[in-house]
Amino acid sequence: MQELIGKFYEDDKRPDSPYLPIGGLFIGPVFFADAELRRLVPTWVDPYHKKQPLLSMRKLDEDAFKNNQPIKELNLRDDEEILALRAKKRPVIISSSPLDPWRHISGEKQDESYFCLPLFSLEGYDDEFILNLKALRFNSLFYLPGDPKFGIKESFIRFDRSQVLHRQCIERFRPKVCLTEDAMLVIQGWFQFYFTGRAEDWLLDLQKTELEKLKSLSKEKES
Repeated sequence: MQELIGKFYEDDKRPDSPYLPIGGLFIGPVFFADAELRRLVPTWVDPYHKKQPLLSMRKLDEDAFKNNQPIKELNLRDDEEILALRAKKRPVIISSSPLDPWRHISGEKQDESYFCLPLFSLEGYDDEFILNLKALRFNSLFYLPGDPKFGIKESFIRFDRSQVLHRQCIERFRPKVCLTEDAMLVIQGWFQFYFTGRAEDWLLDLQKTELEKLKSLSKEKES
């Protein structure tokens, strides 16, 4: 795969814009919802709306999302909850165009947000896992090599952790870097395979070739 793509990263020389470019590398809070969700429940609300409410953490149960006390300070409606989620700042690849402006029924303008693909470091993973990554063994993962020039560690994309982030939560990765056009073409094609179960023939042929190489390598080690 690396022979096909060649360079994965390059200096992002696109002019600065208020909108984030597809393929750009940024930093954002990547969250994860545990199997047992927890919610923050108000224990005290200032009737004069001058102080922030006090909250306690509880398990998400059958009473959630109904008959709640609206909280003006948190813009929380009676059928909404505040969930406690774990999050970590990670490199993310911008993977969507800027939103066309539209307004909610309330008249509020839609917030600017972007669909992001998060990167996870390969530090601590064994060679066998990394070789399988490179061979496109996993439909939800994609291998990315490290690059000392840009301060990028050897990583992998987790499509199953893809998420939409508000513009204000996203910071520029330093130095200013982006994925190359060829790298993004393969990444987007592999994400389509994960998302729809369908892929273009050239990408499936690439996977077949890489898996055959891996199989041959395994036989050589055994002999």
